Amino acid sequence: MTPTPRDSEFDDDPQAPPLPPQIAALLEASPAREAESAPRTTALYAPMDTGELLVSDDRGESWAARSLLPAHDAAGLVACPRAGHMFLASTRGVVYRSFDGGLDWVPVGSIPDDDASDLIMAPDRSLLVLTRSGLLYRSADEGVSFKALSALPDGDYIAAGLSEEGALCVLDRSGAVAWSSSWGSAWSPRTRIPHHPVVALQSWRRALTVLIETGEILLSRDDAATWESRARLGGAPWVDLAAGEETLYAVSASGVVAASPDATNWVRLGGLGRPGVLALAAACGGRGGG
Repeated sequence: MTPTPRDSEFDDDPQAPPLPPQIAALLEASPAREAESAPRTTALYAPMDTGELLVSDDRGESWAARSLLPAHDAAGLVACPRAGHMFLASTRGVVYRSFDGGLDWVPVGSIPDDDASDLIMAPDRSLLVLTRSGLLYRSADEGVSFKALSALPDGDYIAAGLSEEGALCVLDRSGAVAWSSSWGSAWSPRTRIPHHPVVALQSWRRALTVLIETGEILLSRDDAATWESRARLGGAPWVDLAAGEETLYAVSASGVVAASPDATNWVRLGGLGRPGVLALAAACGGRGGG
C-alpha cells in the first residue's frame, strides 16, 4: 500500500530557529554514525540569480558568499568526488570548472545549444548536460568536448539522473519519464509522474527521488515503473534537490532549506537569507556529488 505522504509546513521566512535537539538527533542518526566512523562534513553549494555562489560548510545551518560566478544563469552545479573540483553549466550551454571549491572558475567547453537545463556527473566521471528541447550531451574529457546522444521525444526536459544500475532517467516538466539502458542510444517511456511541474531528480539510496515545484516528494524503487508520494513541503516554489551521503536536501526559490534522512520526514534548516536560488549541490567529505 502506498504510504500516506507527510506534510511538512515551512513558511517563506528564510531566518529559521535552531533545530530542536530531537530533530538534530534524527538527522544525525544513521548506520554509518553508529559504526563509529569519523563524521563526514557535507558542504552545500547554491548558485544565485545574482551570480553569487553561496556555500554552507555545516550541512545547511549557515551560509556565506564564496565567489561571484562567471554566469548568472546556472542550469546545474556538480561538486565532483575530488575535493574542491566543481563544474557549472549555464543555461546558454557553457560549462565552467573550479579547482578550489568554487572560488575561481574557468570556461572549459560548451554545447551548441542555449537551453541547458541540468548537469550531472556519472560514476565514470563523464559529464552529462541536458537541454530543455530534449538533447543530452556527454563529455568524457571533463567538459572540454561534448557528444550528442540520441534525441528525446518532443517535450520540456528539466532534470536528468542515473539509476543505481547506471540507466539514464530524464524527466519532462509535465511528468513524462524517458529511460535508457544504453547510454542514450535508445529511449523508452516509463510511468508518468502523477504530479507536476517537476523540477528536480536525484538518485539516492537505491531510489529515484523527484521534487515537484509545489514541494511534493515522490519516490520510485522500481526504475520508474511506479511512483509513491512521500512528503509535502510547504512554502512553494521549490527548485532543487541535493543528495548528501546521509541526508537529502531541498531548497526553495525563496531560500528555505529542508533536510531529510529518509525522504519522508523533513526538517527546516537555516535559510540562505535571500531569494533567487537557481540550484543546489552537495559534496560529502570531498567524495560526494551534486
